[in-house]
Amino acid sequence: ALVQCLDVRATQVTDVGVTQIAMGLRFLQHLDVSYTNLTDEGVALIAQHLPQLHYLGVGFTKVTDAGVTRIAKRLSKLQHLDVSRNNVTDEAMPSLARHLTRLKRLDLGWTAVTNAGVAQIALHLSKLQCLGVSWTNVTVEGIVQVAQHLPQLQCLDVN
Repeated sequence: ALVQCLDVRATQVTDVGVTQIAMGLRFLQHLDVSYTNLTDEGVALIAQHLPQLHYLGVGFTKVTDAGVTRIAKRLSKLQHLDVSRNNVTDEAMPSLARHLTRLKRLDLGWTAVTNAGVAQIALHLSKLQCLGVSWTNVTVEGIVQVAQHLPQLQCLDVN
């Protein structure tokens, strides 16, 4: 069977398990490993072996800017990315904005992203329909910039 969707949220899966998933299930288009012990090392393996992913959920893991940058550079087909509740800052936003031009949904909630990072998103991700920035350092100015530059935006979660 050609498994296309795998959800292992809130399991004990680690980078080792993710390696086995990435190498064994090459046809995955949807992978959710949120609420696990995944690190940047595991993300690197996902990015290397699953370039056709359309959805990737790595919320509430141990992913940092380095992991997000790796995702951005290798997973150009992503349409939905959840990196919420991670140690992610503005540092990863230029790479994310430059490479993930097909993104329709992006969740940055509970990260350290600021107006500067969101500005990168607003300027480059024209297909974005939904953006989550709740519990970040984004202010009203950042929200206004997003609203002005993203014509297809339908939902903006600022909580």
